[in-house]
Amino acid sequence: MQGGKNPCIVDGEASEALVRRAAFQIVWGRLMNSGQQCIAPDYVLCCESAGDVFLEACVEAVEAMYPTPSAPGHFGRLVNEKQVLRLQELLATHGGEVVCGGGTSEGESRYVAPTVVKVALESGLMQVRRIHPSHDVQWLG
Repeated sequence: MQGGKNPCIVDGEASEALVRRAAFQIVWGRLMNSGQQCIAPDYVLCCESAGDVFLEACVEAVEAMYPTPSAPGHFGRLVNEKQVLRLQELLATHGGEVVCGGGTSEGESRYVAPTVVKVALESGLMQVRRIHPSHDVQWLG
């Protein structure tokens, strides 16, 4: 992995309310400005015992913040088509599970849906620095 990965950790000892609050804040931080900022949380290391609640809360947060993200003006677009194509390749080969989002469009719209992906640390998504609205979650034993 290279620099700029900005991890978050969700502890299995946290209460459900705290896990849900963390999910909302992490999703907000990642998706603000369509994920195109170097300070955005890039991935989450989540204890398996909190995983289901965390992923459910991430999906709820995405849906609450961006109920119609593909509509013009509702969610930012990537800076250029090259970045959309790069992300399409990463999403097609990550070897994990897309929990929500994952949709993209080519051409002038440069749209990438707010995306949450459950992946292994060895995934191609984890090997590159990404500036786009995709958020990765890994389980800790």
